[in-house]
Amino acid sequence: MALLSTARTLVARVNARRLWPAMLFFSTGAIAITGWLAWPSIAHPRVRVPTSTMSLMFGCIPNEFKVKVATPYAVLSRVSMQLVASNKKRLLATYDLPVVDPSDGEMRVYDLRVADTVRRQYTDAVQTNTTGPAGSTGGLPATGTPLGKITFEFLKAPSIDLGSAEIKYPEKSLDPNCRNMNLEGASLLAVIEPQARMQYFTLIQEKLSDLILKINETMANILVAALVLMFFWLLSFVVSGLTRIYLISDDALRSKLSGRLPATTPDRVEKNKLLTRSRYSSIRRRLVVARVVGPALGFLLTVSSLIAGLHPSVTAEQDTFRFVSALQLALVATFMGLLVRIVAEFALRYEHDAAERELQLLG
Repeated sequence: MALLSTARTLVARVNARRLWPAMLFFSTGAIAITGWLAWPSIAHPRVRVPTSTMSLMFGCIPNEFKVKVATPYAVLSRVSMQLVASNKKRLLATYDLPVVDPSDGEMRVYDLRVADTVRRQYTDAVQTNTTGPAGSTGGLPATGTPLGKITFEFLKAPSIDLGSAEIKYPEKSLDPNCRNMNLEGASLLAVIEPQARMQYFTLIQEKLSDLILKINETMANILVAALVLMFFWLLSFVVSGLTRIYLISDDALRSKLSGRLPATTPDRVEKNKLLTRSRYSSIRRRLVVARVVGPALGFLLTVSSLIAGLHPSVTAEQDTFRFVSALQLALVATFMGLLVRIVAEFALRYEHDAAERELQLLG
């Protein structure tokens, strides 16, 4: 009953204040944002590996590996095919595979093929390290049937999201373990090492970070230009205020103020004073807004530049130039924001003193 009463009260207040359009707007926006964030991951869950290195286990020697990586800045640096003991504690053999550039698309698709020479070496290593009737082979302790593993090493990144993995084997293979597999979701999670988890939601900070990285350069140019223009605009008020306070004589300023209204105007002096107050009030409102907006824009640009400079794609590729450029932009934005604030304070002070002098001269 208490919940129903609260709902009725809320509806009554929204009705009384005519807030239904605002409620509808925010509700629609919330649904759209939720769908944008949640639906891709819910419909196509991804496997998140919390390190820059991951491994896939396979039953026998494949012909081809195809891995779809959903993390756009995941740059593959090394791929190695390994033979490990059945207890997974000992590395028996390792073979490097050539790293190829990924194909274009929404996901980075790495298509890796196993050369015939590597396949023969790997097969010989399996036969050498497989436990024989006597319990050991080739002078090695008994290991049981060794396991195959392919290890992907990416440039340093906080996490790697995988869309799917495809493993292809020779068409004429008689081994029941050598069957083509297309792994995604839970089936992909089962063969991933080290520890990984399913990703059923999209992290909003990653979405915003990617968006800021894309628009930061353009937005930075616009905001810095706006701050520069705001600085010169405020400087004009400083010059105007200083001129009316110190550089114009009393007679010249009084004559200028008197000429704003015709001599026949009733209550000319009072209306002139009212005009001065109205002008100062209008200028003050604009200067107060500039005093707040200038530093706010500078701080906004500072934060967005730092986000862009610390984006995982910049750190993964070790792009020092992009990082230093973003840091420089952040410092320039902070400098311009503070400069606008200082000039706005001087403009407010001088305009106030100039208005006071005008009112004194008008009597």
